[in-house]
Amino acid sequence: MKSKNLSREFKIGYIKDIWQREENFKGTQKFRQIREKRFLFILKINYFNLIAFGICGFYDFIRVLMKLSYISLTNGDKVKLLFLTKNFCVDNHGKLKIRIAPNLFDRNTFIINSSKENYIKKVEGNKVYNIGFFVGLISKLRIFSEDYVLKQFSSYEFVNDYLLKFRNAIESVNFFWFYDLNSFSLIFSKYRDHHKLVEIQHGSIIDYPPYQFPAPAKIADLFYVRNERTVAFLKNHLCKDFHCEFEIIPYFKIVRRYVPGINMLYASTIEFEGFHTVFKDFLKSSHFAASSLNLIIRLHPRERGRESLFLIDLVGFKGRYEFDYSENWLVANAIEGLIVVSPWSSIIEEACDNKFNTITIDEIGKNRFSYLHGNPYFRFSSDLTNSISAII
Repeated sequence: MKSKNLSREFKIGYIKDIWQREENFKGTQKFRQIREKRFLFILKINYFNLIAFGICGFYDFIRVLMKLSYISLTNGDKVKLLFLTKNFCVDNHGKLKIRIAPNLFDRNTFIINSSKENYIKKVEGNKVYNIGFFVGLISKLRIFSEDYVLKQFSSYEFVNDYLLKFRNAIESVNFFWFYDLNSFSLIFSKYRDHHKLVEIQHGSIIDYPPYQFPAPAKIADLFYVRNERTVAFLKNHLCKDFHCEFEIIPYFKIVRRYVPGINMLYASTIEFEGFHTVFKDFLKSSHFAASSLNLIIRLHPRERGRESLFLIDLVGFKGRYEFDYSENWLVANAIEGLIVVSPWSSIIEEACDNKFNTITIDEIGKNRFSYLHGNPYFRFSSDLTNSISAII
């Protein structure tokens, strides 16, 4: 069915159902609490800041409209719209860069920050249009709407529909995940059929709840994904009722180097607010607390700036450790014999694809990556000491 034929009640119901499935999958209240904390952050912004940021967002909104209008009237070169938030960027010596498939975008891209929380000046040297703040202001003005999701969705819809009107100026509309309110407003827009929608894979898709069931409308015309397994999964699940195109984003070629000692990368998962309990027990193990252990800590993008949560558990740790802030963890940590450990980070799939020994230490990770069972580089463990002893 086409997006424009779906009722508003159905759209909101679908959004809430997707979010509920995701929460149920993780089996924890932490996820709900994190989402609620983000919502409360928006609600608690004082009205002076809200108006100030909202005016900045409105100014950026008008600038984008004027540029799209000019391109449309003059038959100029079409542009790509890229919707992102700061989570999809990496800080490289004070300059933000796109951390996922940056080669897909050039200077002929309008970068739009859909977040209502963070202001971004530039990414890849390009101006960023902080339209999310304008959306936040509009949602505050919708005082007669009691449903939070409906209010936020309608606000994104109002703003993005103005942008999507300029079909002759837009080459494609790009986003990194379809199941946030901004992306839903693009997918369910009345102008959706006039545009090529593109999702760029930002995390593991296979068996992840938002992607498990056939969508009621075409989510994207093109998916950029990491491997053929993901293509097959999408064809039989999210995209089952619609024809979509797929392109593989190849991994960077890496040259492994030798580093003495036991080298381990811990990829955090935000729901735990620090190390997983299984990993904490491992750190206390006298057998592996020796100076021969080199620990690399790769934080979830939303945990950047929260290093103190991890440093508390490293008190007394006798090995070497460092936080990895590189643009690409594979390139930066191409170490022979590297062992990757995580509760359920998408890095698990990337590590297995690149033939690194990989251990998930949480039941959710065991279930999420069940399709990797049988892969010689993947294993589940609640006792890291024994598992690592078996590897080395």
